[in-house]
Amino acid sequence: MPFIVCKFGGSSLAAGDRFLRVRDIIRSDPSRRAIVVSAPGRRDAKDEKITDLLIRYFETGDEALWRAVETRFLEIGETIGADAAPLLQETREAILRKPSAAFAAGRGEYLSARLLARLLGFRFVDAMDCVRFTEGGALDRAATRREMLHCLCGEPFVLPGFYGADAARRAFVFPRGGGDITGALVAANLGADVYENWTDVDGVYDRDPAVDPRARRQRRLTYDQMESLATAGANVLHPDSLRPAREESIPVHVRSSFLPRAGGTWIT
Repeated sequence: MPFIVCKFGGSSLAAGDRFLRVRDIIRSDPSRRAIVVSAPGRRDAKDEKITDLLIRYFETGDEALWRAVETRFLEIGETIGADAAPLLQETREAILRKPSAAFAAGRGEYLSARLLARLLGFRFVDAMDCVRFTEGGALDRAATRREMLHCLCGEPFVLPGFYGADAARRAFVFPRGGGDITGALVAANLGADVYENWTDVDGVYDRDPAVDPRARRQRRLTYDQMESLATAGANVLHPDSLRPAREESIPVHVRSSFLPRAGGTWIT
């Protein structure tokens, strides 16, 4: 059976009904056994990303910000049939115990992964156990590969993107959008047949389709072409996520969780 690693972005997990859509996408192909997730993003233009709320909560201690986080995850839990309240209480206490901005920033991914794993019946694996950083905060590729091969083999799993830890379990995060890097590392280290990156657009366009109606979806791109587009500001994939996939010659398929039957863009 082929082995597919899927990464779902924040727009794909912004609300409970979107969690259910992601569940259906994953269940539609049993090859999708490795799932990497972002924190919930914006539901609409007036909304705030969970990661932004968590960072500001850590910086200010404003309980209104935590209530906004809590309200969103309680809604998700209610929609998917999971009691999120104990998990939220545990998470808040952990943030208050750990004076670390990186730890707080990654709790949105942590909560997403815990709830999606429960919904799917997959095991949850904490990124602090397998995404390894150096003491200075740089990604340790060798240690990450070793830990992933130890932690991620076997049963289907859900892994939070964006964060990891050093050997002393101090939390570190990638740059914003770095959940794509986590997904690519999983695909590269586990030898995936395909790395699917699910987002809110049905592929990579030659220009911004929200600005220019003449924008055209690119059916296929090379790694070089995608890297150039990402470096120039295309927000579909984080530029640093291409390197692990490229090194192992793993095809990347950019797809829309809102239009799962659309063709997307293949990057090879």
